[in-house]
Amino acid sequence: MVPLGTCAPEHLIANCTIHAHQTGLKNAIETAFGRGSLDKINAMQMLHSVYRLQESIDLDEWRHILHKSSVFVSTHDATSVVYDEAVIDKMSAADRHRNVFCQSYNTVLAFHSKFNKVVTDPSSEYKGTMLAKMQQPILSRWWTVGSGASCTFDCYLQL
Repeated sequence: MVPLGTCAPEHLIANCTIHAHQTGLKNAIETAFGRGSLDKINAMQMLHSVYRLQESIDLDEWRHILHKSSVFVSTHDATSVVYDEAVIDKMSAADRHRNVFCQSYNTVLAFHSKFNKVVTDPSSEYKGTMLAKMQQPILSRWWTVGSGASCTFDCYLQL
């Protein structure tokens, strides 16, 4: 490398060492999020699952689904959910299933007060909105895991 002038001889630093810095980040991410694989249930696997779900559906259809979900999120009334078993027993099967979903939704909703509840117009610009395409979380890339985590958190309720 010295004859080619690709590194400083006193430090032995070359451009490829930038990639080696990712190992340090990779280790920290794997410690915090867990190692992603099909048999794991952790934050890293969640990021991969969201990305694969997005990739398995046509992008316009994915955006349509997110838009419909965001309408539900913005209009959901947490007080309308029934918890009384006597009332639930008298509901139709469809209403019971919706009520069970809304009970679970209320539990998730209680975890954080700053979840994104904004409805994004699907005909508007996608960049900077939840309708933007999620970046694939790859540990050997500098910012993709953080970008994927941010995207997943932004549309967590909609997902």
